[in-house]
Amino acid sequence: AGKLQKNQIGQAGGGQKKIGAKLQEMQDILANRREDSLSRLVKKLKETERELKDLTERQKGLQKQLKATAANPNEAERKRQLKRLTEQQRKLQQETERLARKLQRLRAQRASSKASSAAGKMGEAGKQSQGGDGQKAEKAAADALKDLEDAAQDLADARRQAEVELAQEQ
Repeated sequence: AGKLQKNQIGQAGGGQKKIGAKLQEMQDILANRREDSLSRLVKKLKETERELKDLTERQKGLQKQLKATAANPNEAERKRQLKRLTEQQRKLQQETERLARKLQRLRAQRASSKASSAAGKMGEAGKQSQGGDGQKAEKAAADALKDLEDAAQDLADARRQAEVELAQEQ
């Protein structure tokens, strides 16, 4: 604008081309940031899927142990086993709550909600097993497992959506 005001038309055109090139460079940089951000998001979602799969497998094992313990006719041994399983369930519950918060940060809302629900049901399973009711504990553990499986499905959907967005950006 200053060159045009001074009636230096040739220099103004050259300056405008330089400015246009700089703006294009800035636009490319900003576009790549989104691509990098989506790439990191996809990577973190994949890592979280592996963590969720591990939690699900551990919950399956715990549910099987609860079922076997509930069928144990020896009262004293059953209570001792339920106490041990209660501690395992609490640890798993804490890990699931941590994972739910991580999913929240990764903007996987539905998966986070299901993981939170699973953690609540794990807490209920822990209370039931601590109270000596193996059958109710096993039922609550099964419900928690179902929620974990639903969370895994929702997380896979979120990852696929992020991969689609990344592909579109690329």
